[in-house]
Amino acid sequence: MKLEGGFTSATSEKFLRKLAEAELDDDLLVPTNARHAYVGGEASIIQLIITWALSKKKPRLLIHANAGTDLELSTFIGRAHGIVSAFSCDIAKTYDGNIDVTQRLRSLARTRQQQLSDPNSPYGMRGLISESYCVDHEELHDPRLYIGTEFDVYLRSEAELAATIPLRIIEPAIPDKYKTIFSSVDISELGALAYELFKNTDEHARKSWDGIILEKSIRGIFSRNHLVSPETLENKVTKETAFGRYLSKLKPEKNSSKVRFLEISIFDSGPGYAQCLRKKPTTDMTLAEEFLAVSDCFKKNISSKNDPNYGKGLPTVANILNRHNGFLKLRTGRLSLCISPDKQASLNAVPRLVDSIGSERPVPRSPVNGTLVTLIVPLIKS
Repeated sequence: MKLEGGFTSATSEKFLRKLAEAELDDDLLVPTNARHAYVGGEASIIQLIITWALSKKKPRLLIHANAGTDLELSTFIGRAHGIVSAFSCDIAKTYDGNIDVTQRLRSLARTRQQQLSDPNSPYGMRGLISESYCVDHEELHDPRLYIGTEFDVYLRSEAELAATIPLRIIEPAIPDKYKTIFSSVDISELGALAYELFKNTDEHARKSWDGIILEKSIRGIFSRNHLVSPETLENKVTKETAFGRYLSKLKPEKNSSKVRFLEISIFDSGPGYAQCLRKKPTTDMTLAEEFLAVSDCFKKNISSKNDPNYGKGLPTVANILNRHNGFLKLRTGRLSLCISPDKQASLNAVPRLVDSIGSERPVPRSPVNGTLVTLIVPLIKS
């Protein structure tokens, strides 16, 4: 299985179909660097890598590197798909299979995760991108998000993260000239949105649907800035999808030929929304039942926990997206869903979750491990 350097959601779906049909061998050949990572594309590739790794007994990663030098490996784990690959595989080798780089890659990946978690590290940032990864099976947790005790680590409180996520995760991906028109309230709302979605991974993605701690658990949140031309979007995003139609309506700013987006992606390697809520595998559900379960996760006061304080966050997601003309993509289980902005929706209305092609009835997709939520918000000065 060979991934190309240009990452798109369509690329991910193509390989997921082959993986589901058992057409692919156990090895995954991944480029050291991505030539292009289109809006939401790298996040989709991350979910593909996680699904591939969890479908194999001993996943072997092949890196498109000649000699397996530290420079090549550091370039690889300097990208989001690289660091996730390093913690997902059991064996890592150079692309010809001659040099085993497993231990060195894992060591560099641990160092990279620690750099990203340290706000004072000069090596953490790479342009208008901010990243945070939690590798539960390696006991690696971002101290910006977690607090450790003698016995366990805990997600910091909402009050603590209300400042941390906007400052450390959201703002670094917004160019300075946009920060003055992207108000502090906007940033706080996006931070609250990201917190709710990441909290969901902490509560539901570290164990299987029946409560067993997962052997491998990788969760993350990253934001990145995209500046692309409408022509590029037209060529790389399928027009027949709801996302394609959403993008086609966005126009460049005055005196600009390109459109600027803020992407916030939250992913995990857990059992997915439907299995968590219904406490059974998706193989025991019809597609309609799975869709209903995922839809229920977006309704107020619905939660797998018997606590009225849980399950209130996801309707807030839709409220914020509507105010900022944003778009939400959700990939979980056999479903690919979305929420388009709805200016007519009332406050706290149940979000209108539809298939990614825009139909009310879900279309079955190749199954994925974990859940991926990608939020797209256009950045426009005027």
